[in-house]
Amino acid sequence: MEKILLTRAGYEKLIRELEFLSQVERPQVVREILEAAQEGRVEKNPDFQSALVHRRQLERRIRPVATDPGQRRGAGGGATCLPIK
Repeated sequence: MEKILLTRAGYEKLIRELEFLSQVERPQVVREILEAAQEGRVEKNPDFQSALVHRRQLERRIRPVATDPGQRRGAGGGATCLPIK
């Protein structure tokens, strides 16, 4: 797995983004999915399908940022390494 060097500021920005996505955005998407599912047949419900796509996109963004902190290593000079795909 390739690693990217981040400055402390870049790392902190990613952590803030992770917190926002996990604590604000993800619960909102779950609510959207539940509301759309209550409307009836989910396989033909465009709101439900749209909410599922949004959730998949959100999870794809969260996953690389939320890697195990024990896997991150400093690279000297205040930089941090994060794995990417």
